Amino acid sequence: MNQRKSNSDALQLTGKRTMSRRRFVGAATAATLLGGAGGSGLGAQTPEHATASGATLFSRFITLPPGSIAPEGWLLRYAQINADGWVLKYAKDAMPPVWGRYTHRTSNPKLGFTDHDEWIDAPDYGSYFGDALVHYGGLFPDSEVAAEAQKWAAMLAASQDADGYIGGFTLKARWQCWLEVFSQSLLINALLFRYECTGDGALLNVCRQAADHIMEIWSHPPADIEMGIFSGHGVVIIRTMGKLYAATGNDSYRKFGQTVLERYGRTKDYLAGGDKIVHEHNAVASEHIGLPAAVYEYTGHPDLLKASQAAWEMMQPYLSVDGTPHGNEMIFNVGSRANCEHCGAVEWIITSRDISRITGVAKYADAVERAMFNGYAAPKSPDGLAVGYMHSPNQLVATEWSQSHDNDGDVDSWASRQHFSTAHEPLCCNSNGPRGIPFFIESMVLRSGNGLAVSCYGPCKVTAKLPQARRVGLIIDTEYPFEDEVRVILDTERAVSFPLQFRIPGWCTSAVVEVNGAGSGASAEPGSYATVERIWNHGDKVTLRFVNPIRILWRKKPEFGIRARCAAIERGPLVFSLPVEADRRQFVPPAHGPGEDIKAYRLFPKDAVWNYALILNVDHPETSLTLKKLPAVAGSRPWDSNPLIGLEVRARRVLNWRMEGEPEHPKTPGFPFNPMQLSDQVEAVTLVPFGATRLRMAYLPIIPA
Repeated sequence: MNQRKSNSDALQLTGKRTMSRRRFVGAATAATLLGGAGGSGLGAQTPEHATASGATLFSRFITLPPGSIAPEGWLLRYAQINADGWVLKYAKDAMPPVWGRYTHRTSNPKLGFTDHDEWIDAPDYGSYFGDALVHYGGLFPDSEVAAEAQKWAAMLAASQDADGYIGGFTLKARWQCWLEVFSQSLLINALLFRYECTGDGALLNVCRQAADHIMEIWSHPPADIEMGIFSGHGVVIIRTMGKLYAATGNDSYRKFGQTVLERYGRTKDYLAGGDKIVHEHNAVASEHIGLPAAVYEYTGHPDLLKASQAAWEMMQPYLSVDGTPHGNEMIFNVGSRANCEHCGAVEWIITSRDISRITGVAKYADAVERAMFNGYAAPKSPDGLAVGYMHSPNQLVATEWSQSHDNDGDVDSWASRQHFSTAHEPLCCNSNGPRGIPFFIESMVLRSGNGLAVSCYGPCKVTAKLPQARRVGLIIDTEYPFEDEVRVILDTERAVSFPLQFRIPGWCTSAVVEVNGAGSGASAEPGSYATVERIWNHGDKVTLRFVNPIRILWRKKPEFGIRARCAAIERGPLVFSLPVEADRRQFVPPAHGPGEDIKAYRLFPKDAVWNYALILNVDHPETSLTLKKLPAVAGSRPWDSNPLIGLEVRARRVLNWRMEGEPEHPKTPGFPFNPMQLSDQVEAVTLVPFGATRLRMAYLPIIPA
């Protein structure tokens, strides 16, 4: 096991709360802050947490230290597959473009393109990769991936120049690339997390020196600097500075983060209302939405939190049915065939996770689960090696032509990037994507004052220290989201009193919270947190049961009734879609990112019938759809084509609904034209969780029963 720093310093919290230095490291660098426990608004006044370093933070919940949450069951298998897949493969390859440009710095600051449209010398690949690597190392401290994380962090630290620079460019090429500050922010975040894991103070010093150098560049910019490096993606330096302020108490980091937000953030735009999201890059917009809240957490200025919450609401019309932002890569298209970029899914999860932790409002954690279990899982190959850069709700083909990338409205010039590859061009989705899983796991259970809060659900074991107890453990036994019941078993060294909070998702109509088989007396309002405060004994068991109705999610009515109106089906956190068996054909893509033994695949429908209309009682869909457990398949993996559950429904084929495109270049069609020509035969079809599909039809026509 990894050895964490032993230090008797205490984190003093407002009131009687105390926290050891060891526990503070996880809390402080995770940058958590604020809010009320209710389903809307902020609720009670935000708690203030005074750290051992002297920093004051504002948060409702606090992240536990690395290693506190150990995934179990399907979640453990999913995390292991992805840790040992793309991440470990590229860790062993140790290629400079991915492993880290800082080992072989480039003199090219302009990120040119080859004749094959391949990006040259991008520095963000290694930063995303390194951040993923260290977080998987924190999940699995005795693993091969943890050993690679240690090696990577040591090499990065050793590469630091005397002035503090840790980026990927030679001296004359520095501070000119638009990804310079962004990539260094991720590198500092990764080293801070490794410091949390190991307690190695040398890593914290590397982070401080790197941040001090960035602030010096801001204050005394070189003649050839491109100041835009602090805008766009670069604004995430704000999060990094907040984490450093929390870890060190150095107020200059807090002030610098606030200054960058004032210069390049969008606080005033968000507070002004309207739509400030359209035409933004989907990943950049997702990052920016959370940044005012990130500054709120170490300043307490309420308007900053209001700005993030307003911007989060602005994003709602642009979310796919799978919970992730539409964007090709820019946000303006929505609908059944509109693309979602995998990077946007990860950044949306991060932002929603942070606002959830800051505010303690359940709907933000709902958003994390919705994205994680649907749009995040779907474009990932079950072996953890390949990803679809783009995906869409209705997708019968995954190729480089199947749905235009359409970055600027010129549909004739852009490719699609829906094919699966171990090295897309650019590589950002491959290298950023793996971060989503450990980020989700690390946010499942949080500190809440003198107690714990279960914010997201899945099988895991939790070990935490509370002020009134040396150690408290939770065993969360569930197949969630594939079942509606969650069982939480207490593992305590002695009888101890503390509050346990449980998120009651907004999509359920009611919930039951029992303790040892009897009613708990806790209010379990959907869209809130239920609190059970009592004396807990070893072996006590809390059982949660969520009543999740089946809902029909309609697309808007097509103009003039030219096409049939279609809808998707939701139950609990899961969206259900018609799976389409894929014929996977390996090919050599016209452009690819760096890597060895690159594999790329096109997916086509394999003798599959997909053109169904569902027969539903639209007022009571639960009478038309039957939830069923599906047969277990030996050797299956989480989110592969053998899901645990499905919804059985009657359907008829739409005979005048066919593929678009040409035989050599087929494409997914739009909704069928009216009048639909329906077959006489009624068939039973099974819809499965969206995340378990690579090709699918999420939106289908509805025939009233």
